[in-house]
Amino acid sequence: MEPRIEIVQRFAASAEQVFAAWLDPVTARYWLFATATRPLDEAVIDARVGGSFRFVQRQRGRVSGYAGRYLEIESPRRLAFTLESSDRPQSVSRVRIDIAPCGQGCELALTHALVALDDLERAEGRWLGVLYGLAETLGATISMVQ
Repeated sequence: MEPRIEIVQRFAASAEQVFAAWLDPVTARYWLFATATRPLDEAVIDARVGGSFRFVQRQRGRVSGYAGRYLEIESPRRLAFTLESSDRPQSVSRVRIDIAPCGQGCELALTHALVALDDLERAEGRWLGVLYGLAETLGATISMVQ
C-alpha cells in the first residue's frame, strides 16, 4: 500500500463555506500553508480543472512554497490536486478533499497520497495545523473524527 495520510474533521461551517475557502486566494493566504502568526506572501489560484496554484512564504531571507494542479473540482463536495513543496521539489504527491454536510456543519476527509515515507509524520502534523487554520479563518469550531 502506498504511503498516505488520512484525516477526517468536522467543521461548524457549511460545506459551501469550507469548499470555497480552498479556492479563494484572498482567504487561502491566511490559512492554507500559512502560519498562525503570518499569512502567505503570495497566493495565486487558477480554480479550474487543469488550473494551478502557488503559495509563497518569505521569511528571514528564505523562500518556501507549495504548488500544484487541480485534478477535480466538484463544488462543494470534492477537490483533488497534485502537490509539490519547495522543500521536496522532486516529489509530487496527490491530495483529495471530500466534504459532506453533517448536522449543522460539514465533515471534511483529507487524503494525501504518495507522501515520502520519511515525511509522513511531519506532513500529517502540517495538515492538522492547516485544517486548524481553516477553522480559525472561518470562525468555525473543529473536531476530530475517530
